[in-house]
Amino acid sequence: MTRAQRRHDTRRIKSKFHQAQKSKQWEASPRNAGIFANHGKVCSCWMCCNPRKLGFVTLQERRATLPLDLLEELRPDGSFDEI
Repeated sequence: MTRAQRRHDTRRIKSKFHQAQKSKQWEASPRNAGIFANHGKVCSCWMCCNPRKLGFVTLQERRATLPLDLLEELRPDGSFDEI
């Protein structure tokens, strides 16, 4: 990826962030837009942070421990990812 493409993507993500914040009538500082453009989160509250940091397992890890027949029941169309 070229430097120009990275800069374009950063500007695009920052403008998308500003539009979303304006529609919610929240304050959108340039610093928060830059943080969001780099990793998609503005804060590190319990709802946004990594669940392993709080002692929980992620959704993907929970799915990996479920038996296969239970996974088939969870998806009504019968589709599932091969392991």
